[in-house]
Amino acid sequence: MDRQQAHQLLDQLGPAQFTAVAQLLEVMAAEPEPNYPPVREADKNRLELSLHCRQVLGAEHILGTQLVTRRSRATGVVP
Repeated sequence: MDRQQAHQLLDQLGPAQFTAVAQLLEVMAAEPEPNYPPVREADKNRLELSLHCRQVLGAEHILGTQLVTRRSRATGVVP
């Protein structure tokens, strides 16, 4: 995206949306870009597994070994 496209999008925002985006830009411009350490392979694998479980099982939350599905929320029964 170039600056002209960004300006066009800003022109489409309402007053409240514009204010929110402007404040976010102020914060981003004031802080240096973070220098995050590289993501470890084990963390990548855990994230991929979590995303796969959400897609396959329709899970909304995966907390340790407890899995809460949309069905359990509807029925009140947690597996």
